[in-house]
Amino acid sequence: KHIGQPIVNASILGAFAASTGMVTIESVEKAFTSTFESRLKGKRLDNNIAAIRETYQEVLKNADD
Repeated sequence: KHIGQPIVNASILGAFAASTGMVTIESVEKAFTSTFESRLKGKRLDNNIAAIRETYQEVLKNADD
């Protein structure tokens, strides 16, 4: 949805943060950005962060169901 490709690697990071509580969403975003900012420019980086955030929120929302 956010990246235009069926790649779930970034989204998995958000799911991991939400389901385990071992890391914060902020630390995931910071680590992803620092790791990939040289390879993913502008919108591509922003879209991956959006995918991480959305998956994080969906997992939290569904955990309450």
